[in-house]
Amino acid sequence: MIFSLDKYYSTTFYNKIIETLKKKKVQFEEFINVKNYQFYIKTKLDPVILDYEKLYGGGEFHIVKKVKTLNPSEEYLYSRIKNQTGSSALEFAKNDYMKYFNTMSFIILGNHDEAVQLSKTIGRVYYAGRYMTRWNLYVIDGRIKHKNILVTGKPLECELKLNYLFAKKDMLEKYTQTPFWEFGVYHAPNQFASFFYRK
Repeated sequence: MIFSLDKYYSTTFYNKIIETLKKKKVQFEEFINVKNYQFYIKTKLDPVILDYEKLYGGGEFHIVKKVKTLNPSEEYLYSRIKNQTGSSALEFAKNDYMKYFNTMSFIILGNHDEAVQLSKTIGRVYYAGRYMTRWNLYVIDGRIKHKNILVTGKPLECELKLNYLFAKKDMLEKYTQTPFWEFGVYHAPNQFASFFYRK
């Protein structure tokens, strides 16, 4: 179930819920609605003892995933704060490449060797992971033309287009640090490089 607590509870209460889910090792995901800026939680637990607003039907095409942190020092930077309102919530949905590019494109490449060669020509090429069990997805500057472009646009707009293309069978995963190649040189996100090679 995907639901929001924002209409009924404070940000402090929301953060306590998230903290409890982590402590209890309950699997969950956080989302942000780009239309109303509300936060949503996806979990198999049924929140029957809480007041909540369930996400229905087409609403899933208006949500993007909150960025996941890779180390404890980043947790505070991606925790909700009391005076945060409106579109500022969307900053929690933008990872490193979404902040690096003003416009971007998701492209499909056969393997990392192709990404290395492409980076020698165009500069930075981020690896976004494997999706739909078969697509190796990469991110490049949206101003660059490429034959294997899936979607192009402003960062979060691009993510929404991609999720729509996946028809909710898969959704973009985002982390605070993403591996990339630049002019043929590989840049790993600290010690977590292998974390991104989804099977």
